[in-house]
Amino acid sequence: MKIWLPFIVVLFLLLVSCKPRKGEITISGKIEGYHNKPVWVYPATSIYINKPYGNDLDSTITNSDGVFNLRILSTADQFFYVFSEDDFLLVETPIAASPNDSVFLKTSINNTSRPEFSGSNAEFNQLLFTQRQTIPRKFRRMEVFAKPIDGFQNYVDSVEEVANHKIDSFALASSNSANILDILKADTRLYLAFVRYDYLLKHLNLTQGVQEYFIPDKNYYKFNNNLLHKYDDFWFLPSYTMLADAMLKDDVQKNNKLEGNSLTKRFYLIDKVYKGAHREVALARLTRKFPDYLSYSNFYRIFEQVDSLLSGIISKPALKEYANSNINKVAHIKPGSLAPSINLPNVKGDSVSLTSMRGNVVLIIFWGTWCPPCLSSIPKYIEIQEYFNDDSVQFMFVSLEARANEVERWREFVKGEGEMANRLLKGDAFPGTHLVAKGQFANPQVKPYAVTSAPSYVLIGKDGRIVKPRVHLDNDLISQISELVGD
Repeated sequence: MKIWLPFIVVLFLLLVSCKPRKGEITISGKIEGYHNKPVWVYPATSIYINKPYGNDLDSTITNSDGVFNLRILSTADQFFYVFSEDDFLLVETPIAASPNDSVFLKTSINNTSRPEFSGSNAEFNQLLFTQRQTIPRKFRRMEVFAKPIDGFQNYVDSVEEVANHKIDSFALASSNSANILDILKADTRLYLAFVRYDYLLKHLNLTQGVQEYFIPDKNYYKFNNNLLHKYDDFWFLPSYTMLADAMLKDDVQKNNKLEGNSLTKRFYLIDKVYKGAHREVALARLTRKFPDYLSYSNFYRIFEQVDSLLSGIISKPALKEYANSNINKVAHIKPGSLAPSINLPNVKGDSVSLTSMRGNVVLIIFWGTWCPPCLSSIPKYIEIQEYFNDDSVQFMFVSLEARANEVERWREFVKGEGEMANRLLKGDAFPGTHLVAKGQFANPQVKPYAVTSAPSYVLIGKDGRIVKPRVHLDNDLISQISELVGD
């Protein structure tokens, strides 16, 4: 046994040395104008739509010159994002590094559009950022989308050819791993595929002035050779989400066999047709549109199905947290729920609460003096109030205003003063209970109602519970209010 002992020890040491060792990745840099403040680094898979979810890899504080130093332990290539306070993304593209690499980032808290990289992988990171900046610029001129379909495809092909040439030339000259190079190819191809779908959305409007979707022949879609499935690993890229959104819209538009409204069709495609990361991203993104679907009669039925499917198929924590945050925005305003409290100042500056109207049917009108559709609806607002001219129905107008001068303009208008009031109200005071919400949609009194556009209308019963989180300003609304008053 003693004879074999040295050999056993040597063998053990060899085996230990063959195990992958964690390499330290150093991320350091200088942020002009950002001194003695926090910096975080997150894995790219913890970021979705420029917001971090989950735990950071490391954090630190910049010194008095804005210099910072972060460290990550990793056995494989890493893609990560660096954030300053208030979830401010310092570089819009992922930063790549391999074990034992160092990355130096120089940028400014006031202008993050021109970051400079040095250290290992510097050329790659600069190219990834540059490609992501320059390619979209090729499509900022709307006349590109007005080209005939063949001309447009030739233009995109030429952009793609130039981009691929840069990537291939860089790949030949670099020592980067295939995994790191793949993200550069993925981001370029995904974005250009999105642009080809975007053409279908914009072309007819630009050439004929109609808001219709352009349906091409099937050959047009050859560019999308299962791209989303091929690049599943890069689902966190904004270009992946942009393409997933565009494909879902396209599938709804061109599939005449799908039945139901837009929400029903979208959910069917996600539930029954899509697979893999494409399915997860599409489902998470569907929740973002929930406020737009609140007026649909079947919204909360689909809402429950989405919630159930979410827990079953989404494996990526960032996507799950993103979707749940959107679900929570509308979960508490379903019919039958107690209406979230509102307590806002009126024209005189006195606070008025929603609870003070308990015992009446209440129609909340979220509007603004800056909103043309709201102003054009004023005759209808006055008409419906004249129809219900007793105290059993209250009309609460919540004006979404941003700055102090806009609040003052609102106050004058509601009182019937000023040029706009003379034109729209004939100089009379605007009837109804008028309150103002500074900060517009971000006002904490407004956010619980998931208001994303104006005008938006919420119908509340005599018991203070939501009857419908969104209603349309039409004759059906008069019937609905009349029925509630009769109750």
